[in-house]
Amino acid sequence: MRTVRVEVTAEDIKAGKRESAEECPIALACRRAGLIDAVVGEDGGIDYRCHPDDVCWTNIPDGSSEERMRFVGDFDSRRDVQPFAFEVELP
Repeated sequence: MRTVRVEVTAEDIKAGKRESAEECPIALACRRAGLIDAVVGEDGGIDYRCHPDDVCWTNIPDGSSEERMRFVGDFDSRRDVQPFAFEVELP
């Protein structure tokens, strides 16, 4: 296992698209941190591929971050959100 730090920046927030699992600020930040094709659910769960040639997806469980879930809800509802960072354990 390895730990990856994901930093959601003001630039990610500005570039992010509401109600888009593929282009929300967290997904953009995850991709920049190396989580290939990362998508984020309303529940804060993250799916990604470990390698560009992978057919299988890996999941970071939805229950792993209330902060991510709250951020997604606030961003999608057009409430003010701030940059933040989190760490994930990857296989």
